[in-house]
Amino acid sequence: MLLKLAAAFLLTVIIEGALILLITRRLKPLYYCFLCNLMTNPVLNAVSAVIYSCFGRTAYCAALAALELCAVFAEAAAYRALSEISMKKALLLSLLLNAASFAAGLLIPFDKL
Repeated sequence: MLLKLAAAFLLTVIIEGALILLITRRLKPLYYCFLCNLMTNPVLNAVSAVIYSCFGRTAYCAALAALELCAVFAEAAAYRALSEISMKKALLLSLLLNAASFAAGLLIPFDKL
């Protein structure tokens, strides 16, 4: 279980980190990206795994959508607090980064780890 959580975190940081470097071309936002994911990714993945094992796939899908939405808002608030961008830009950035890492995660069969 810990290996799967670490792999999910690493994949997220790589995807979102690369994307934020392409967008900003600066290192400080990369650090912010790491901090945001450190705050949300382990909790999201652990909670979603527990929900899946206790309640099954249907509950997992609904919970994952809600958890991802919470992560977008939490990370947007963190980006806003850490940087000089508006909340609108922070929300757009967080949504873009999370959508990219979520899409990449759909391509990786973590049950094979």
